[in-house]
Amino acid sequence: MPKVMKFGGSSLSDYRCFKRAAQSIKSCGAETVVVSAPGKRYKADEKITDLLKKADNHGIFSRRYRRLVAKRMRRIWTALKKDESVGIFPDSDAEFDAVLSDIFMQFGDCLLSRGEYFSAVVMSKILGYELVDAKEVIIFGDDGQPDLKSSILSAKAVLSGRNAVVPGFYGADKTGSVRVLPRGGSDITGAIIAAAVGAEQYLNCTDVPGVMRADPDIIKKAQAVGCLTLCQMYGLALAGADVVHPDAAKILCGGNVEMVVKGAFSKERGTVVSCRNVCACGAEICDRCKMSRKMPVADYKAVYQWKKTSSSGAISHSNFTAAAVSGRDGLIAVAYDGDCESKAAECVLGTLAAQGIYAESAYFLGSGCLMLKIKSPLVTKALRVLYGAFIER
Repeated sequence: MPKVMKFGGSSLSDYRCFKRAAQSIKSCGAETVVVSAPGKRYKADEKITDLLKKADNHGIFSRRYRRLVAKRMRRIWTALKKDESVGIFPDSDAEFDAVLSDIFMQFGDCLLSRGEYFSAVVMSKILGYELVDAKEVIIFGDDGQPDLKSSILSAKAVLSGRNAVVPGFYGADKTGSVRVLPRGGSDITGAIIAAAVGAEQYLNCTDVPGVMRADPDIIKKAQAVGCLTLCQMYGLALAGADVVHPDAAKILCGGNVEMVVKGAFSKERGTVVSCRNVCACGAEICDRCKMSRKMPVADYKAVYQWKKTSSSGAISHSNFTAAAVSGRDGLIAVAYDGDCESKAAECVLGTLAAQGIYAESAYFLGSGCLMLKIKSPLVTKALRVLYGAFIER
């Protein structure tokens, strides 16, 4: 069965990263590769897509930002041409010149998409794969959103049986005009393609070792979780786990594609995300990820309304553990082991209440994921409390 690999911008920030990514692709044997625009090379750097946004929005300064993008792209292209270890790189600069022309001539969504297109041109040359424009694969509907059914049918027709590199983040509407996806949209591109070609694995390669058990900016010692269900991944992503776009998990739910979130250049296993998930030790975590079958994936089923009163009595934690927590803008997600909803509600809501944190509402999202709505200023405190109570111990 085919494999699909997606590389984020941080994994393609300079020409050395492109080389390492190409080596990983060859080692994995992935037939289809999705690439983002080059990201930050260092903390104070700017992503190419962010520079393109400035070029599109800054009027008289537009040309300055376009020149910065062109300079950085030329540096990557030139370095790869000079590097003999890359192999046969084209003597002709025609495709690169075409990208540069777009940088200085285009506006709007087409301009914003040129970083991904550049990455796809470069990677296709290194690998010797075909370059397939995302306009042929990701189809937008009249509502301005990706038409999932049409996109999967198109991707299947275009990509089946081919070794191809596809730029992420954008597609086209029915008129052929470029339309971009939201930030993190390359995750969505990869998920659509993985579903379309019936991939065995969708490897989402990023700059972290996997899906972290908590935000490492808040919990410094947080590690990557080994396994999650797709509904757990969806909930964690909705609540701020930016490593995967929530729509990527939504697209794959109910299918047979296994998503692996891992460090781009790491030998570590990463986090395995699928509808049927088994721990490395062989113990089943969840065999009924029915998010897309039992209830609409975009809906929360309200199952518990927490009253703003302190919990009486001690809360027993002995039979409850959490796999991961995330939170942002007043929304908290708790991915927990097993499927005991009443125990999850009692332990999580009671523990928070004991610390003076009261949920305005709580919902179960599919199987194994509890979603809470709390006051935004309390999110950081809540994450620390939950991590200490149900993950660290």
